[in-house]
Amino acid sequence: MPAASTIATESVVLRTFLTYAKRNGLIKEVPDIGIKTGGQANARSLFSSDEIGRLFDLSLERLSAPDLHSATRRDRLVLHCLMCILAYSGMRLVEAKNLNWGDVLGYQATRTKKIRERDIDLRVYGKRKDRTFAPKHAVIPWFDQLWDLFKRDMRRDPQPTDPVFCDRLGVRLGSNKKGFDALLVQAGLKKDYRGKTEHRIRSGISS
Repeated sequence: MPAASTIATESVVLRTFLTYAKRNGLIKEVPDIGIKTGGQANARSLFSSDEIGRLFDLSLERLSAPDLHSATRRDRLVLHCLMCILAYSGMRLVEAKNLNWGDVLGYQATRTKKIRERDIDLRVYGKRKDRTFAPKHAVIPWFDQLWDLFKRDMRRDPQPTDPVFCDRLGVRLGSNKKGFDALLVQAGLKKDYRGKTEHRIRSGISS
């Protein structure tokens, strides 16, 4: 039986895909794929597919805000890339923060190809184990954004040992809680339908 966190992550990815399908007229309605768990619910419930769409749309809108300080725009872009890559790969947050460019297998060799011709694997490390898997193609443009951002900040291409998620000095990303909380508040998603709040979303988007 998979762990609850694994099921939750896969549920978020599936909901996001189904929402995409609905928006593009491939299906009429997004089916209910809620997860039933035993015991009392204490943490914030999983985001619905519509809520994830609201988060992503608002995140992009915030990136295009006029007169936004360059440092703030950069932080928001990294957060958006992180959310998209987590949602479309199933990575856990700790795995994303441990990810180096050398762990994005096949990425650099295929950078000049069209997205549909590019295949990558992710070699990730968690608290107790490592694994390698193929993410959805939807993650590739967001890895491109992070590569270009690193190159702009550091004035060189990333090396295999450089972190994928980092600050403008190339230092591995720490907590993204402040930025993610601000996004939740602006989206009206700080609390769920029960009025519960929880900083760590089980999909792995925030810590």
